[in-house]
Amino acid sequence: PLYSSAASDVYKRQALIPYPNPTKGYVNFTERVDVLVIDNLGKNHAFYKNTKRIKLDKGINYLKVTKDKVNFTTIIIVK
Repeated sequence: PLYSSAASDVYKRQALIPYPNPTKGYVNFTERVDVLVIDNLGKNHAFYKNTKRIKLDKGINYLKVTKDKVNFTTIIIVK
């Protein structure tokens, strides 16, 4: 039970990883998620609710992705 729950969370997180990375501006998700975009200075830049695609500014972007009880932060590079 503890193992299956942890494994399930890992599977859900893997399914939500944004792509492509690096990108030329647009990032896609396989499911609808909430996304907080944080710039490289740590400032909240934008918030998207219940989306499958977002547009990012050039540079390094940190994304805090949330869906149900699964959340994680990842880095996306925009060329």
